[in-house]
Amino acid sequence: MRYTMDINARACELLINADGIIESFFSSKECSMEITSFAYQNWRFDMESLPNDLIQRGIAEANPSEPHGLKLPIEDYPYANDGLLIWSAIEKLVKDYDLVSILTTLIWIASAKHAALNFRQYNYGGYVPVRPSYMRRLVPNEHDPEYETFLADPEGYFLSSLPSLREMTFLMSLIGILSIHSSDEEYFGDRKDLSTWLEDPEIIEAFYKFSMDIVDAFRVWASCRGWFKALWALTMEMSVRDTLELVRDTSNLLVHLSCHRTLFLSLPWTWSYGQMSS
Repeated sequence: MRYTMDINARACELLINADGIIESFFSSKECSMEITSFAYQNWRFDMESLPNDLIQRGIAEANPSEPHGLKLPIEDYPYANDGLLIWSAIEKLVKDYDLVSILTTLIWIASAKHAALNFRQYNYGGYVPVRPSYMRRLVPNEHDPEYETFLADPEGYFLSSLPSLREMTFLMSLIGILSIHSSDEEYFGDRKDLSTWLEDPEIIEAFYKFSMDIVDAFRVWASCRGWFKALWALTMEMSVRDTLELVRDTSNLLVHLSCHRTLFLSLPWTWSYGQMSS
């Protein structure tokens, strides 16, 4: 979240600009921005809130009697289940200020939603043959001259259709850079310097409550999923500080297992406790 706006500004200069990385290395080429513009012609800010997004995509129904005011037809849908825990924590954080819905949506987009989309890019696209950005040759039709070559050696035909080794190396590096966390990243519930807030005790109080809401979200997540129930039982006896440390260690484990989900993608891999109360 800390550098999202700066990264997006640089992307306009290097990534999506004319003759930039997207136009050079992806199949949409010079039509990339035109296609994107078409996709966004009906974009609405209010539909970017998580509850509205889920309803619009047909995977949630408004129901005031359900948690978060939504009924989820798919019970185990991580983006909705974990995301709504974070959404609720953000919403509570901004309750004391005006424009609650707008602030919640802005924070959601720049944090948990961005994390869910961004930090798994390398997992999905880092090995280019699995998800190439474009192919240099089309799959031939039955009457094409190359059809017999394709049938005789489909694997060889596929490999010869991939981007060049230089292009694939560049793409792997790019996706790797986009997918990593900054060494001085600040995460939900973690702020290393509260000195700028000393004259505003209200926001410090809200921040501490928000940190505890994130811990509660972790506890709910752990209580619903297999062997993580043991973690939930353990956290009920722990302070906020110790629970945050457990979140960090669990997050590291899940990263190595490549099964971390929306909630963990926006939680800290490292925490600073100097300003955190027990």
